[in-house]
Amino acid sequence: MPEKQTTSKMAEIKRLLKEGQMGRKQIAERLNTTYGYVRLVAWDLKNPGALNKAVKDYTEGTGHQKIAEYRKKWRTNNPKKRSARRKKDVMMRQEVTKPKAKNHRQGWTIRDIKYVEKNRSTKTIKELALELGRTFLAVQRACHKHSIMKNR
Repeated sequence: MPEKQTTSKMAEIKRLLKEGQMGRKQIAERLNTTYGYVRLVAWDLKNPGALNKAVKDYTEGTGHQKIAEYRKKWRTNNPKKRSARRKKDVMMRQEVTKPKAKNHRQGWTIRDIKYVEKNRSTKTIKELALELGRTFLAVQRACHKHSIMKNR
């Protein structure tokens, strides 16, 4: 019984996509389904048979390997996009901690370094920066310089 509902929902999504009157998000909201499912159906509509091949690869266990290969290839082919995204994330954290940095440009005391060593396993760099009155990048560099890793 659930298969009929899924199939009819898939058919309804395909029909709405072919009409082109609505976007994917509107279709997902109207049919009370996820945007990811609508996107998957749209992909299947553009690439007939590709969905069946993807499911087959996934069930055979080769799907994970292909995804890993794709991600690795993307990283090597798009180093600027990757580094730009990383830089944006770091700068966002830096801007949050900078106004509260009362020890900005001051040397690190042994007490501060021991505090970071003790609490790095339970707290994020951002939390440590806010507690110590330092910037995100300062705490990150200190962790790197003194080989303080987050134990998982």
